Amino acid sequence: RCVQETVVKLISKMSGNKDGTKEALDRINEQVEDLAENEVEELQLDYINIGTITPELKKMIEKYPNISTLGLNNCELTSLDNFPKLPSLVRLELMNNKLKPQGLKAIGSLDSIQSLCTVSYTHLRAHETGRNLVCRLLLEKKK
Repeated sequence: RCVQETVVKLISKMSGNKDGTKEALDRINEQVEDLAENEVEELQLDYINIGTITPELKKMIEKYPNISTLGLNNCELTSLDNFPKLPSLVRLELMNNKLKPQGLKAIGSLDSIQSLCTVSYTHLRAHETGRNLVCRLLLEKKK
């Protein structure tokens, strides 16, 4: 997986595509090719400079109701506002983004999440309380 992420990162940088939404939409189309909408269970949008989730990107992701894993690692995300409604989402990967505590409010109502992955400069502690997922972002101390 590390080799795959490195190759994806290099291709993304070499493409010169400054429109992160367009690049994300293209990546989704590549991953779902030859699959029916209800057959798509995983999307990996790692290393695309998305910054924020646009309405267009949200709409595209929501076309696939059975997504159980969504990878948004190294996407320069600053918030999760406009996060897609994904009733089957179990694993959300947010490693190496620029999220702040207030930027995580959008995922507080995701009932199906079982795994929330963040590492590097940020760590996330999550406690499920009833229907809400309460998240708090902790800054890692530099050693």
